[in-house]
Amino acid sequence: MASDVHPLSSIASVALARPHDVKCAHYTYAIADTDNHRVAYATGANDLRTADFKILDPQVPFTAPCGTFVDANSIWVADTFNHRLVEFDHNGI
Repeated sequence: MASDVHPLSSIASVALARPHDVKCAHYTYAIADTDNHRVAYATGANDLRTADFKILDPQVPFTAPCGTFVDANSIWVADTFNHRLVEFDHNGI
């Protein structure tokens, strides 16, 4: 690994497990942490490594989310094995 690379290997003290996707737009990050069946997000952050991540909490839990998309109003999650797209606002609601 290059000496100038600083990896992000855990969020909320849980190691990332096969993260498939990370998106950033409008100072909002979203990471699909696929094998942990969760999506982490952070708003108002300039640096992915120091962002204060929270976990999106849908009514029906994620099952292997593999993709995220962030626009000005929403965070979208491709919830692979639940065969659905889930939309949250930038507050995680």
